[in-house]
Amino acid sequence: MKLPQAHQYSGYQWLRDHPKGLCADDMRLGKTLTATLSVHDKGPGVIACPASAKLIWRDHFRELNPRVKINILYGRSAHIIEDADVYITNYDILGDNLVRIPKRARYNWFLPDEFHMLGNPMARRTGAAQHLARHSLICHPLSGTPMPNRPIEWWPMLNALDITSMNYPTFAKRYAAAWHAPWSKDKPYGLDVRGASNLAELHDLTAPHILRRMKSQIIEGYKSPEIALITFDRPVDSRESGFNREVLRQTENPLLSIEGLSEVLKESALRKLPDCIEFIENRLQEEQKIIVFSYHHEVIDALQLRLAAYPSVQVTGHNTTEQKYALAAHFRSDPDCRLFFGNIVSAGQSIDLSVADTIICVETTFVPWHFRQAIERTESVFKTGRAASVYVLTTENSIDHFLLERIFSKEHVISQVVKPSYL
Repeated sequence: MKLPQAHQYSGYQWLRDHPKGLCADDMRLGKTLTATLSVHDKGPGVIACPASAKLIWRDHFRELNPRVKINILYGRSAHIIEDADVYITNYDILGDNLVRIPKRARYNWFLPDEFHMLGNPMARRTGAAQHLARHSLICHPLSGTPMPNRPIEWWPMLNALDITSMNYPTFAKRYAAAWHAPWSKDKPYGLDVRGASNLAELHDLTAPHILRRMKSQIIEGYKSPEIALITFDRPVDSRESGFNREVLRQTENPLLSIEGLSEVLKESALRKLPDCIEFIENRLQEEQKIIVFSYHHEVIDALQLRLAAYPSVQVTGHNTTEQKYALAAHFRSDPDCRLFFGNIVSAGQSIDLSVADTIICVETTFVPWHFRQAIERTESVFKTGRAASVYVLTTENSIDHFLLERIFSKEHVISQVVKPSYL
C-alpha cells in the first residue's frame, strides 16, 4: 500500500472534521486518496466521477482494504450488487442508476469527483448529485478546478450542502450579476448569469467549508507550467469572417453551441498539420515523451498517422474506461512509447501522464477548465524541479487565435473566490 503523504493525512483530518466540506486541493495533489481515507471505513457509499476515473477510485479503495466489495456501474441498466461497500458510477448514468442503488448505500456517504461538472442546475446529473449530497451523512465534493468558469456554477453544490440557503435566482443576482437579458429567455429563470459580483463576500461565505492547497504550498521547489502560444503564418479560411467574434467570446462552449464553427475549425486544424508535425518532430529531438492534445478525431488520427515513425498510443472518447487506463499505463511504462495522442476532453482529466514534461495542444475546446485539466496531466506530487512546457499551436488572425484569449481571461475572477487554505 502506498502510504499517504503528510498533506494527504492532514487533508483527511480536515475532511473528518467537516463532514460536508469540499476538497478543492490543486490538481495532481492526490485528492482521491485524501477522500478515500475519509470514508473507507464509514460504511457503504457512492462515488460519482468521470468515466475515466472509475478504475482509479477502485484501486484506491482496494489498496486500503483488499476485501472491499466494489460495484462499478456500466450503462443505464447496470447490474446492482445489493450488499456492495462502494458503488462507482459516472455522471452520464448517475440519474438513471440513482433510484436503483440500495438505500442503505445511497445516504451514508457520497463523493462527487470533479464536481465542477455539476454546474448546470437543469441537468439530470446535477439533480441526482444534489439529492445524494443533501441526504448523505458525509459528502465531500472534489475538484482541482472548483469554479471552472463563473460563480453561478457553484450554486448546485453550495446549496445542496447548506453552505448557502439562497435559491438559484437570488444567488445568481447576488454573485453572478444576473439580469433578465432579452437573449436569455431559454435559460433558467430567464437570467443571464455570465457575470460576477460581490466576489469577496462569496469567498468569505465559502472559505470555511473548502480545503484548498496549492502545489506551491506542498511540492518543494514547484514550478508552474510554462505556456507558450506558437503562431503559424497560414491563410485563414474566408468562412471565419462570417462569425460574430463578440458572440464567440461570450458563448460558454462555442464548438458545441455555434453551428458550423466546429467544422471550420477542424478544417483549419487539418491545414496547419504540416506546421504542427514539424513542430512536434523538433520537440521530439529534445524530449523522450510528449503529450499531444487535439479535439477532432480526424485531426488526432491524422497526427498519429503522419507521426507513425514514433511509437504512440491514442486515447479518445471511442475508448472504454479500461482501455484508457491501460493505454495511459503503457505510455508511462514503455520507454519506447514516445507520443500520447489524446482528445483534450476525454483524455484531459483523471489520467496520470506525469512521465512526460511536454504538452502540445494542436486544438483546444476554448472551455477554460478543459485546458487547465489537460495541462496538469504532466504533474505529480512526487515530481519536482522542472516546469512543464505547454505549447498551444495556432494560426495568426484566426478565430482559433482569438478564442484562446478567453481561456486566460477567466483566471482573475476565479482567483478572487477560490483561495488557498493554510492548515
